[in-house]
Amino acid sequence: MPGELSEVLGIADGGEASEELVRGLLGFLTTRSNVFSVFSVGQKIKQLPTGKILVEGESRTCTILKRMEDGNIATVSTRELGI
Repeated sequence: MPGELSEVLGIADGGEASEELVRGLLGFLTTRSNVFSVFSVGQKIKQLPTGKILVEGESRTCTILKRMEDGNIATVSTRELGI
């Protein structure tokens, strides 16, 4: 169920305030559809000897996935969203 996302470590484990953020997204989630979108952000980072982290590049994508009858997930399409 979508509401169970708040139970995943790192998603909303900061108490009521962090769960409030997840609740605002629940209307956009569904577990009933066979086709769904996954939005992702990837970063190329470099850690300096001082410990500082530099973001050298970033990529944002939207991938459309389809749940198949055999239980597998197939990629329908992936597109770059830009920055």
